[in-house]
Amino acid sequence: MRFTVEIPDPLYHQALEVAKERNMTFNELVIDFVECRLETPVHGEKRLKSPPISGIKELKIPALTNKEIAEILGDK
Repeated sequence: MRFTVEIPDPLYHQALEVAKERNMTFNELVIDFVECRLETPVHGEKRLKSPPISGIKELKIPALTNKEIAEILGDK
């Protein structure tokens, strides 16, 4: 698909240099960058898809009330 996009001159020249350093065409570089950006989570999507700790099935984290937390922190 062909489309037109406006890129500021300094950014365009910087991208051309990067493409040249990577032995790529400008088109290949843009496609690579778009693909990488689409794979990156959007800001705000910071929830983990799986627990950070694996292999521990019987780990139980106690649920505390605000009052219990305040007591632990000494904020009576």
